[in-house]
Amino acid sequence: MVFLHRGMNIARAFLALVLIPACSSATNTPETPAKGEKRQVFVEMAIFRVSRDFAGPMPRPDDGDTLNRLLEDPRVTLVSTPHMLATDGYPVTISGSIDGRPGTRIVVIPTIDPQDAIHLDLDLSIHESDGRDAASARRLATRTTVTVGDHQFLTGALQAVPPDPNERWLFTLDAQIVRSRADLKKLFEEKQRQREESIRRAKGG
Repeated sequence: MVFLHRGMNIARAFLALVLIPACSSATNTPETPAKGEKRQVFVEMAIFRVSRDFAGPMPRPDDGDTLNRLLEDPRVTLVSTPHMLATDGYPVTISGSIDGRPGTRIVVIPTIDPQDAIHLDLDLSIHESDGRDAASARRLATRTTVTVGDHQFLTGALQAVPPDPNERWLFTLDAQIVRSRADLKKLFEEKQRQREESIRRAKGG
């Protein structure tokens, strides 16, 4: 899972992003699924803080070039880019910090049906505070079940308690079925290519 400090370029996030699937493939994914072998789902997200007047479309979490252009808008802040490799039917929990402050937790349980639709039980919460006092703390959360197709993109919103009249929190999510080591290798190569292309364009190449 990658958590970004404000202002970090998305091209830097791809470096950490592509390393995690490669490490996961070493022991968890066979060359071809054995009978009864559980498939996996790679879930990639991006979490944003946006001003209330922002109404622009949100990009896919793996679209580094569009993300970089979006972040040129002062109304948009990329807060984090969590991602995970989860086994069909089993929960995966990840946690981290935002700007050095702990309090972010994501639980995902994927279920793949016979038609390859992916059902995701998603529990995401962020505890945000400026560190001054308890009154400054806010909790942003969503708990829902969504159904997506293989490599289908969706957007959602986090509910803030107490609500903020000036900003909203949004997230984007993409889910892909990983059936074999070959799928995982292809996914790694795709993320590596996206990272290299994003860096090249950021340098004006």
